[in-house]
Amino acid sequence: MSASSWATIAQTCREDFDWIALRRHQSAHAYLRHFSFGKGRMPVPLRNLQQLALYLGIVSGGGCAMMYYLIQKSFAQKEYYLGALQKLESRSNVLEMLGAPPLKVHNLRLTDRYNHVDKTTAQIKIPVSGTTMGGYLYSTAVKDQFSRRWNLQDVILKLNNGESVPIYHSDFSDNEGEETSSHVS
Repeated sequence: MSASSWATIAQTCREDFDWIALRRHQSAHAYLRHFSFGKGRMPVPLRNLQQLALYLGIVSGGGCAMMYYLIQKSFAQKEYYLGALQKLESRSNVLEMLGAPPLKVHNLRLTDRYNHVDKTTAQIKIPVSGTTMGGYLYSTAVKDQFSRRWNLQDVILKLNNGESVPIYHSDFSDNEGEETSSHVS
């Protein structure tokens, strides 16, 4: 190809690009004229996008709150959670220290690093309170691989005044495979 052929092709391409750019520019102005209500006003599609963003923000925030609530509810139905509360409720002297009944069990703080559950161990911190005092019920449980049940290992109530009250401790005897429990006060 000669130099004049290349120059002709380049000139044709430049003209095509200029025509496309002019069409885009004209289209953008026509679009804005069609959808705006005068100078200084926001185009309708942008307002609709803002409303959509607000709506989606509210819906996603509500969805996150609902998931947080459902996770807490599922924890409250687990064997290791209910077992720890039963051990606490069986100790009337400790309930008197809290000022219970009524014993109020508050929601778990899912962001607390102490709360940890995996396939074989569960470690949770349950906020509890009575009419005079409150604290946290620390519970540790291990899952038995044969029976697929959770066995409580330790339950300790740590009161807000700094006092720590052991509620339950379990020792597994390796020789007999039987559980022996002791209540330490």
